[in-house]
Amino acid sequence: MRSPMTIRRSLLVSVLTLNLVSLGLLLALMFFGSRYVVSYLATSIIDKTQANIQLQVQTLFTDVTNELDRIATWVDQGLVDLDQPDELNRLLKASFKQQDQIAAIVIANQAGREHMLLKNQSSWQMRRTQGDVADHLFIIWRWDKNPRSPEIKNEVLEYDPRKRPWFEGALQVRQSLDQPHEPITNNQLVHWTNPYRFFTTQLPGVTASITTKNPDGQMYVIAIDLTLKDISRYTTKMVVGTRGMVMVLTGVDENFQSDLSVIGLPHAKKFLNVQDQDQYLLKRPEELDLTVLNDAIQTMKEHPAQPGKSIRFYSSGEYWWGTGQLSPLGEQLHVATAILIPESDIMGEIQWVQKVVWAILVLIFVVSVYHVTRLARQFSQPIECLVQDMKRVSRGVLDEPCRVKSDVREFRSLAGAHENMRQSLQSLMKLERDMQLARQIQQKTFPSVLPKVNGFEIDAWSQPADETGGDTYDIIGLKVQDDQLVICEDQPEKILFLLADATGHGIGPALSVTQLRAMLRMTVWSNVLDINTIQHINDQMIRDLPEGRFVTAWLGSLDTITNQLMSFCAGQAPLLHYHAQTDSYDVLDADTPPLGVMAPLPIENRNVFSLEKGDLFIVFSDGIYEAMQLGGEMFGMERVQQVIREHHHQGATAISLAIKSAVAEFAQGCKTKDDQTAVIIKRL
Repeated sequence: MRSPMTIRRSLLVSVLTLNLVSLGLLLALMFFGSRYVVSYLATSIIDKTQANIQLQVQTLFTDVTNELDRIATWVDQGLVDLDQPDELNRLLKASFKQQDQIAAIVIANQAGREHMLLKNQSSWQMRRTQGDVADHLFIIWRWDKNPRSPEIKNEVLEYDPRKRPWFEGALQVRQSLDQPHEPITNNQLVHWTNPYRFFTTQLPGVTASITTKNPDGQMYVIAIDLTLKDISRYTTKMVVGTRGMVMVLTGVDENFQSDLSVIGLPHAKKFLNVQDQDQYLLKRPEELDLTVLNDAIQTMKEHPAQPGKSIRFYSSGEYWWGTGQLSPLGEQLHVATAILIPESDIMGEIQWVQKVVWAILVLIFVVSVYHVTRLARQFSQPIECLVQDMKRVSRGVLDEPCRVKSDVREFRSLAGAHENMRQSLQSLMKLERDMQLARQIQQKTFPSVLPKVNGFEIDAWSQPADETGGDTYDIIGLKVQDDQLVICEDQPEKILFLLADATGHGIGPALSVTQLRAMLRMTVWSNVLDINTIQHINDQMIRDLPEGRFVTAWLGSLDTITNQLMSFCAGQAPLLHYHAQTDSYDVLDADTPPLGVMAPLPIENRNVFSLEKGDLFIVFSDGIYEAMQLGGEMFGMERVQQVIREHHHQGATAISLAIKSAVAEFAQGCKTKDDQTAVIIKRL
């Protein structure tokens, strides 16, 4: 058998061999430089076109920004007075002459007063607020060449300049830049809106706005409207190569992933008529119904390229190249220019090189598929075998060893780990069965039937924290027959009680308390039950328990004739004696240390309690008092006493159920950390 080889080495040898062959072929093709030439030519043509269109678009926006700066200077110098419309129109018309792409100029103050001058081909329109802004009353002048004979009318418009996007945006820019010790230039204060339809003309466009103050400190907002037709006037005339196109987009972020809309239409027959352009502006690029544009967008979605980088895509039976360049106008408006050009305009006579490249790549692909198929077979067979072995283990079939065979070292290690896991699972399942058996044995030690006696009701239960618990209890009915103690369940003369709690929980503590219960039963059967019994049990516990382990225990003997309860407590505290007549408690401490700690036990006297009608004598293991919430708070003595006081008029079984319910509700699903055991005696 060959020496085992690592997966990494096997893959590296195979992949490197394939890559070296591919590299040699690609280096031969590089000699002709077909791909380099195509990419270089495409990038060169696109970059030149990109620079040209960006210069024109940027100049368009820069001219508007400069005009805003000039009007803002007039306001700063006190030359703008909203109460002098003729003088204000004279100033604003100079701006229209400087920049013929301006559609409208608006000047408004924070009180809501507004003056708007709009140019529509050869006619003019002026709109001014009249009276209180809240009345929405405006005066509108319309004239052709002679402003002295205008058409004047009053109109009520649902319009407030202070609520327009250009007004609010300009104020927000000033607030964000208004630092007390840092000078602000007018260019920093310019705000560009997203494209929208103007309130007056409903034409699509964008608005640039700026805030300034007059010498009296009053805030003004100046806005200039720029229609999108002015941008399309440039882009529809631009042709790249023979069929390439240019368009301008907005609503785009740095990754070209936002909700795009067209503000500069590309060169196409249906966009050449200026009158038809309005219906296509502000639409998504997909809605222009251009196949090449839709294919470019789909390619960008599937294979996003970096902004400014060219992409190659297939459309209408040929390949195209495209790119986009982002030009932010402040933080509000991001404008991008996109260029598409067919590869046939770039490649010319070198298309045959591309065919050769494809033929060689197909050959490489076939060889790669063949080689990868062999590799897949080599690695898939042991994995499939291992999967089948895992399925068999999941069904609990643990007798069959792992069947994986391979020359690869990692597969051998994996098969060995699987075999170790199978053997470990066998051991764990055996341990689980042993634990279940131990639980059944322990549950059998608990009395299945409690003694019944007139005048008393008794209830007891134990709930382990694990499969087996460190708590136990026993209740034995006794009567004298022929001078001998015999066990009976019906109307006994005496009832012997035991509740024991070993340190910890699990198999070990369960054995300890079961041993204690067995020794007590043996003394009963042997008729040698007296005070020395406790000493003998303690001595045996000291011999049997490992260091640091002990058992707390409570032993009680109830005389059903005299209604007296004799009690002995070895570390099992507290004990509760509830007096029904006075609604009070006696909380009793332990009489001696736990069993298995010291010998002899200091047993000085026997505690005898007289149980009156309605009285309760209750012994709980510490798992009930120390039941915890998720926050760490314990159930505690006070809650135990409160539950007993609320239910003392009920029987022992009902009180027992109330305690269980209260502890479970208090813990709120928190896992029990200690065993819980209870013995409840009630005189009826």
